Amino acid sequence: MATASTSNGTARAQALAPYFDIQLCFASRLTALGVMPYAEALTRFTNLHRRFAYGNIGKKGIDPRWFEFVDAISQCEQESERLTCVIAWYAACNLEKPPSAEYGCFNFDPPDTEGVVRIHFNPVDTRFDTGPLHHDKLADRRRELRTMVAHVRQNFPAAVRMRGISWLYNLEAYRRIFPAEYAGSGQIAKRGIRYEGMSNWGQFLNHRGGVKDTLVAEFRQRLDDLDPAALWRAFPLPALRVEAPLDVFSDDA
Repeated sequence: MATASTSNGTARAQALAPYFDIQLCFASRLTALGVMPYAEALTRFTNLHRRFAYGNIGKKGIDPRWFEFVDAISQCEQESERLTCVIAWYAACNLEKPPSAEYGCFNFDPPDTEGVVRIHFNPVDTRFDTGPLHHDKLADRRRELRTMVAHVRQNFPAAVRMRGISWLYNLEAYRRIFPAEYAGSGQIAKRGIRYEGMSNWGQFLNHRGGVKDTLVAEFRQRLDDLDPAALWRAFPLPALRVEAPLDVFSDDA
């Protein structure tokens, strides 16, 4: 007899089927074009490793459970069978509730060797009446950003610049949180972007975790003309790279 948690997990997995499907199609297309083997495409160019709560590959490496998943899906011959495999695997995952971010919706990576701090955004807003970028919450997001910047200045004296890479910078509702010099520096991230995170894949989900059908449909159409030398063109909202000196940010909370 299925438990309530199992039933909820299955329902959630099935609701995400279109989101999983476009990632499988992306991996298959990369393989069909001779870019890389299917297992590598699944690992490096889909959000599945993180979606299964296996962690950030760039920081923690590949979780051993991932190889079990790759073995299972490699035995599927049809795309429909692969999607069924992903849905079942996701439903069976022991997904833990992510911890609250110390700076609300914001987080960061410590400065690299060049003093660049990487900004991240996670929609961990506790008010679900509206999305985290709603204009009524602008003051909250700016306060969170100021608090984070103050922490960076106090604890990382080597930090000199702030950088962000995300599809979110296409949205005025997101850009308005930041200083104009930073928000206005956006350039399409054509190189050096990791495709297993949410910098690209996040655009297909709304703040409640539902799938954005319109963007999913557009992505499918773009796959027909996928250019291995310009993978960013497959995404309706390409990830933008923005960057500015730390000095342009205010830490006056």
